[in-house]
Parts: sequence; C-alpha cells; structure tokens
Amino acid sequence: MDPPVYGQHDIVFDLPDVSDISTQLARSGQYDDFTFDKTAARPWGPGVLYEIGFYMAHYMGFKSIVTLGWDVGAKNTSVMPHFYDRPAPQRTRTLAQSRRIRNLNERSRFLHDGGVLYNKPRIIPEEVEICAAASGDWYDWLTAQGIDLKIVSKDAMVDERIPRTRLEEVLG
Repeated sequence: MDPPVYGQHDIVFDLPDVSDISTQLARSGQYDDFTFDKTAARPWGPGVLYEIGFYMAHYMGFKSIVTLGWDVGAKNTSVMPHFYDRPAPQRTRTLAQSRRIRNLNERSRFLHDGGVLYNKPRIIPEEVEICAAASGDWYDWLTAQGIDLKIVSKDAMVDERIPRTRLEEVLG
C-alpha cells in the first residue's frame, strides 16, 4: 500500500505554536534533541534552516552544506533584506493587479503564478543577533557531525567561524 499523499508534498512537518520566545532553538542550543533519529517534532528555529534544513542534511548523510546567503536579518529592524527585493517593473504591475482580487486564496495564487514573493519573511528585531550567534553554534554542531558548512555571501550576518566561499569555487 502506498503511503498517504499530502497534496503536492511528500513530507509535512509540524512546527510548534510560537508563543514563548525562550523556546527558540537559537536560544536553547539543544541541537542534539531534534535529530530525526530522535524525533519528527520540529523545534521553533526560528527559520526553516534551523528547524528542518540542517537536520534534513544530517539525516540524509550529507558531508557538505553550502548556503547561498543566510536570512538572519538586519540589526534593529523586522525587515529581512534580500537581493531579490529590488523593484522590477513586472513585479510592480503584478502587485498592482493583485489588489483588485478580493479573495485571499485567489490573490495568493495570482501572485505565486506571477513569481512575486507574497509571504515576505519578517523577524523580531531582538532575534537578529541571537540567530547570528547561533549560526556559530550550528557550525560547531555540524562540524562535530562530520559536515562541512560554508556560505556564499559577503553580507550575511553569520558567525565569522563559518568559512565564506564564492559560487565559482563551489561549482568548480
């Protein structure tokens, strides 16, 4: 018998209700507690990299991880700057057209089909430095697991222990 199908997804992970900021993995540092061999329950990272990404790579036996940037945020703001935030004429037109669509599901689908990011990530300003510091803890944890971690970014706020690389070097 085939396993259950979850729409367009093969795996669904439930995340905890995010109400107590002290329970964030970036604050607790309890990385060993959430490996997939111990639990399918996911911690509150914050962020998919902390909640699922690193654990999935570990579970699948990856020996190297190269991130293309790292969404830690920017100091003293809840906005997370990205390289793709630059205004583009097509994006502006699509956003303007979407405002005429009253049904939220239809509007989201229209924006998705138009290639527009409509669920813009945000962060609690106080989290930025905590997440940046936790990147160094992740580096140590992954290294202890035999996984090499590098980042392709000059600007991401990550711990200086994480080696920076260039995409050309990664692609060889």
